[in-house]
Amino acid sequence: MDYLNDTIFPITIEVLAFLYLYIAVRGFVKRKPFLMPSRWFFVFIVLIFIPSLTLPWELNNRPTGFGLLTWVSPLFSLIFLWFFWKAFNGYTVYGVTDESFRKSLLSAIKKSKLKYKENLSGIYLETYKTTLKASLFWMGTGQILVKGKIPRKLLRSVIRKMDEELSKPGSNVDLKPFWFYLVVGGIFLILGFFAISLFRQMG
Repeated sequence: MDYLNDTIFPITIEVLAFLYLYIAVRGFVKRKPFLMPSRWFFVFIVLIFIPSLTLPWELNNRPTGFGLLTWVSPLFSLIFLWFFWKAFNGYTVYGVTDESFRKSLLSAIKKSKLKYKENLSGIYLETYKTTLKASLFWMGTGQILVKGKIPRKLLRSVIRKMDEELSKPGSNVDLKPFWFYLVVGGIFLILGFFAISLFRQMG
């Protein structure tokens, strides 16, 4: 178990570091808002839960054996993973302003010829009885959560049109999140290398 933790911990940090640095570099190079599937971060969540998921098999190789209670940890881990999988059902927008976020999403929906209504919950797509919850939750960063069922191909088409709107000349961009991801990604990258070096010395 110690070996597994020593391996997963630096890998998790490095994966998150490269993801943050990718977002930062892409933002600074293009200097336009862009969208990414929120489930990219699900890889990071899975890495965190790997030790608890493998706990019963690790304990089975030890003299003490294992009982029914050892399966509680992986069971709860699977429940949390299911919750995060559902929570990440959508897209994250980086470098966007409040005005350009709403404008680009509504324009994409209209170009897709979808009937919609705006309400307190978000943008309700009447044909598919699905709500798109769009909101800015942090500086220059927004999220589109899908509540309901909509054809994946259609959703990707809407997102592509929205990305095109955000890429048009004159579209407002907020560079603050890219500075944040650049700094944090750099810190995580260094920490990951230190963790790998430390665990090698201890091993």
